[in-house]
Amino acid sequence: MGYANLIFLYGFLPLCLILYYFFNSIFIRNLILILFSLIFYAWGEPLWILILLFSAVFNWFLGVNAHRFRMESLGRILMIFAVAVDILLLVVFKYTGVVNPFPLGISIYTLQAISYVIDCYRDRIEPQDRFYLFLLYFCMFPRIMGGPVERYRDMESRLESRTISASDIYEGILRLVTGLTKIIVFAGHLLPIADTFFDSSFSGLSVLGAWYALLCFTLYLYFELSGFSDIAIGLSRLFGFHLKENFDHPYMCRTITEFWQRWYVSLGTFFGDYLFPSVARRFHKSLALCLVWVLMGLWHTAAWNGLLWGLFHGLFLLLEQLLGEERIRRIPVWIKHIYTKLVILIGFGILYFDDMRKLGGFFRNLFGISLFTGSAGLTDPAALQSLTGSLILLIPAIILCAPVRKRITEPFLNSKNDAVYKRTLILQMAGCILLLAVCTLFLADGSAGSLLYWKL
Repeated sequence: MGYANLIFLYGFLPLCLILYYFFNSIFIRNLILILFSLIFYAWGEPLWILILLFSAVFNWFLGVNAHRFRMESLGRILMIFAVAVDILLLVVFKYTGVVNPFPLGISIYTLQAISYVIDCYRDRIEPQDRFYLFLLYFCMFPRIMGGPVERYRDMESRLESRTISASDIYEGILRLVTGLTKIIVFAGHLLPIADTFFDSSFSGLSVLGAWYALLCFTLYLYFELSGFSDIAIGLSRLFGFHLKENFDHPYMCRTITEFWQRWYVSLGTFFGDYLFPSVARRFHKSLALCLVWVLMGLWHTAAWNGLLWGLFHGLFLLLEQLLGEERIRRIPVWIKHIYTKLVILIGFGILYFDDMRKLGGFFRNLFGISLFTGSAGLTDPAALQSLTGSLILLIPAIILCAPVRKRITEPFLNSKNDAVYKRTLILQMAGCILLLAVCTLFLADGSAGSLLYWKL
């Protein structure tokens, strides 16, 4: 089951919320949320739930004992063993093709498991002695599909005690619908455009067509990934959990370093906290940086192009470190914007193609090399027609990469005039209901397009 699904939106979720709000007992609410999370996870492929439950039991047990014996060598052995098994499961099921498609959410819950066991061993947290509470943290359906990768210590206090305010419900609905709109209206229609040009032989693909397709794919990735994070944050608010922001308008960045401070924040924080320090102690810092970003790339997609994409970004991060903040600060802003957007676009071109021959063919068209061979031109009728026909989608998509809603509504929401404040809330909710209706229509007629996120 996915979030962009009529059964989920008008059956599964309302039933879960009705039962959840009906009971005041936090114990019963937790059990309801666990039950619905397991149903959500097992929907469509029940065997996947066995992998999730094994991972949950295994890491809960190893976490407790790694903490218990942390002052002895046994504690370190148990921690290393748990992390090794977690990585092995991820490699087997995500990277070897043993199961295709691989288990839903395995990338997310594996990283959470690793962070939990390591934090238990390092005495950063007290291990959870009640398995059902750990299972709630581990498999909660609002965030198991797309993250963010939430640390146990950030959710611990709300597992046993939480309240749900009117603000939680209001903001939760807004974020949920925002995420659905990103996925259904934008991502679902941007991806087919990119696929149309990317899946061609490139023999007649013009320079314009190559850049147009790449722009569509780049926008698609942002709306798809940030959309899932918005849904996770919104759904979690409805159940009383407050998750951290995961995407902070990354295309507004001026450096690649800033891009990674805004793009999938929880993933970058995880690698920065748990992997980079360990690698940097054993290797030169520059080598450690490149190695970490290679793994970041492989996490995004289970193919060699993920490795290349991570290395590509790692080299630019290293370059920016060598230049230093002072030199970068002196570079004109417009040059920094052009530089970062080119790096991001070209990088996502690498991320799309897992066939080296196709990747080479696409980049020959992208950089105009095909102009000299006569195999393609600067423009072509198909690209021009598609571009002009999709401007109604592209222009809003580009604008919405900036924090538009916040900049428009913030002055009114901060107004000391109660009437202005209340009208703003009403208008926002009215717009939210309208967007939900649009999303429902797209889902009902099957025009939402196909989505890739669960394959990444």
